[in-house]
Amino acid sequence: MNKTQAEGGGMNDPRRENVNALIALFNQGRLEEVVERANLLLQQFPEAVILLNILGGAYAGLRRLDAAIESYRRALGIRPDFAEAHYNLGNALREKGALAAAIESFTRALEINPDFAEAEGNLGVALHETGDLPDATRHLRRAIEIRPDFAEAHNNLGRALGDAGDPAAAIESFARALEIEPGFAEAHNNLGNAFKEKGDLAAAIESFARALEIKPGFAEAHNNLGVALQESGDPAAAIESFTRALEIDPDFAEARCNLGNALKEKGDLAAAIASFARALEIKPNFAEALNNLGNALKDSGDLKAAIESYQRALEIRPDYPEAHYSLGRSHQICHRYKEAME
Repeated sequence: MNKTQAEGGGMNDPRRENVNALIALFNQGRLEEVVERANLLLQQFPEAVILLNILGGAYAGLRRLDAAIESYRRALGIRPDFAEAHYNLGNALREKGALAAAIESFTRALEINPDFAEAEGNLGVALHETGDLPDATRHLRRAIEIRPDFAEAHNNLGRALGDAGDPAAAIESFARALEIEPGFAEAHNNLGNAFKEKGDLAAAIESFARALEIKPGFAEAHNNLGVALQESGDPAAAIESFTRALEIDPDFAEARCNLGNALKEKGDLAAAIASFARALEIKPNFAEALNNLGNALKDSGDLKAAIESYQRALEIRPDYPEAHYSLGRSHQICHRYKEAME
């Protein structure tokens, strides 16, 4: 979420109606027009930080992240206490994968405006992405303290709590997000994951299905529904869900791998092997797909290829117990008992 509120109106700023017109175009998604008009206005008002902030938002929406970052930094060079520009810069940096710099920008926004709920929330998300779950939950709770009806923060808190190993607390957070915003498809999907983690497959399936009623093109929810259906003993329905996920996103490596698992369970080893191979074309260092490919190759009688697949998985993830076990069993079948024991 980029902040593009209107302000200014001083001698070095464009007229308010010009700024409002830009914001209207931005809200309509007419981002190329925003870029064109903002750059024209900046020729006349080169130090108008509101124009630079709006321009940065348009560039970010067009996925031109380097240009967005440059615009926000130009704004901050003129007005270092512009909290919204620090926040927007943090969002662009996080999208680019520069988490440490994003955290610094969100923190600076909060030094200027301690009650900036969105900055607290996105700081929590960035910290979660670095693996710092205690600080992530602290900042997300602070965002909710500032704005109790902040559905996105409740959702993100649930994700952090789930990753911290507390699915019951995660379920509470996702449920609260959905009380505030019943049509929040991502929260329904995340609630489904939490129910699945807790072992309640029926509730998980219901949540994934609800996410898909709201957002039929939600590839992740189709994939997650497929996993829950397979675990509930319905591989045919699971295959349908994974196939739908891949119709939406053909390069969804995890769905390709999961489809391979379901096909293998159904007994179609050739199709399973092809699905694992495609997952690895998309994501060559996908250790789970390599392990699962090894299992399918072993079941098809190609132990040499299976062993190679397990070994590749263990090069990527040396602490992968399932791959060690599968490799050991394959060596045992080949009467290589020393290698099997290792």
